[in-house]
Amino acid sequence: MLDSAADSSVFEDRPSNSEKIAHEIPTDTNAPTQWRQIVILLALYLVMFAVALDNTILAPALAVITDDFHSLDDMGWYSSAYLLTMCATQILHGRLCTMYSIKWVYMANLVIFEIGSVVSAATPTSVGLILGRAITGIGAQGFFRGLSYSLLRVCLCGFRQRLWRLLGHYKVSWRWCFYINLPLGGVGAVVILFLFHAPSPTFVPDATKGSRLKQRLDQLDIEGTVLFSACIICLLLAIEWGGANGTGATAKKKEMAMIPPRVAGSRNVWSCGLYSAMLGAAFYILVYYLPIWFQVIKGASAVRSDIMNLPMLASLIVLSILSGALVSAMGYYPPTMILGCILVLISTALMTTFTPDTGTVKWAGYQVIMGAGIGMGAQQTVLAMQASLPAKDVPVGTALMIFYQTLGGALILIVAQNVFQHELVKRLTTRNIPGVDASSVAAAGATEVRDLVPAEYLGEALEAYNEAVVRTFYISVALAGVAVLATFVPEWKSVKTGVKNREEQDNIESRRNEVL
Repeated sequence: MLDSAADSSVFEDRPSNSEKIAHEIPTDTNAPTQWRQIVILLALYLVMFAVALDNTILAPALAVITDDFHSLDDMGWYSSAYLLTMCATQILHGRLCTMYSIKWVYMANLVIFEIGSVVSAATPTSVGLILGRAITGIGAQGFFRGLSYSLLRVCLCGFRQRLWRLLGHYKVSWRWCFYINLPLGGVGAVVILFLFHAPSPTFVPDATKGSRLKQRLDQLDIEGTVLFSACIICLLLAIEWGGANGTGATAKKKEMAMIPPRVAGSRNVWSCGLYSAMLGAAFYILVYYLPIWFQVIKGASAVRSDIMNLPMLASLIVLSILSGALVSAMGYYPPTMILGCILVLISTALMTTFTPDTGTVKWAGYQVIMGAGIGMGAQQTVLAMQASLPAKDVPVGTALMIFYQTLGGALILIVAQNVFQHELVKRLTTRNIPGVDASSVAAAGATEVRDLVPAEYLGEALEAYNEAVVRTFYISVALAGVAVLATFVPEWKSVKTGVKNREEQDNIESRRNEVL
């Protein structure tokens, strides 16, 4: 009886390791006051606004930028360079957030993001813009993942910021698409620097296991990160050059590897990763090529093309909110994943019917269906990670989902660019328009086709351009089809009880270990 009582007192009085994890919501003694919460929240949204704006504003600007630099061949790299560095450093950032103060990791990301914005805005060359976008991607990668998991948990959850694409206003210069990030990020940085007090890092070096620096470096898995980044770069270069012109060290790290085997081997992780990559890739193609279609085929200005994208944007926001409420009510995320993918598949298939004469009802209606599908499905993988992984693995799982999504976008935009270029040259050549060199038209800026082609043959040239753009939509159809298949693989874990049960199991195991 005494032993039993002692064991009981141990379980009641001694806190478990899980109770010490920094991922738990801060107690009242550590939580910011109400006024400070409001100011911090506004600052976070201001920076998220800048990053989301940077993430979407480039698409309607592409036609103007290619006209300015005469660099239609580089169009795919303006977005892929950004996504490449985002996905290459995403998982490393997840590790850094567990080892160092999230406040200073966040500030470092913000400084890098601002430097990249300055380079992008001030560059006189196409190569400089690509470099600036790559630097910006390194800084931007930490905001949505890091903020949503570590910073915004102090206050409230955020809304999606894609509405702000309307700020891409070209009555000035396209360079202001990047200059605008400086004041937005600066104000947010000042507030976070002086008002936000970050919780302690999850990882604390063990003094009995040698140098703290060495332990941190082991946790970062530098070799795996460098090798992984190099492989991603080589993959993108192979796709780009191929279309245009015809290790053991990580394995030994096991649980300290950049992606622990227990996470990588999880059925929900790899299946949701495939789903994220396919759905994200399908969406990125439309985000970048629909504005091109509006500006070239319909003759819309950059601002007008933004307005023409509003049907997709509106339905995306509305369904994001409604699907969140639906998942909370049902307790399961797979139904919204399945329905969302089916809607994306239907909408992309309908968009392959676009012609120069397609009316407003069709192109607007198809966008509504597309936005509804993305709004319902895109956010569910993060919920899947929270419901199916132990608390200590949620940061890595969440980072993986964003990594897969950005990797899918980075790769597919290069593929889509090659398909677009090839089809455009092919279809212009087939029509044999007098006085028009197909290669010259393909190499010029997107909207310069109206200046390079004689007025009497402009209709034929626009038909060729339309067919080339529509060919990229076929890629989205195939990707959405694969995403639909991937939705049937994840386990049906309840978002209401999944995490709670796993944390309780972690508590029991840790307490048993302490007693033993």
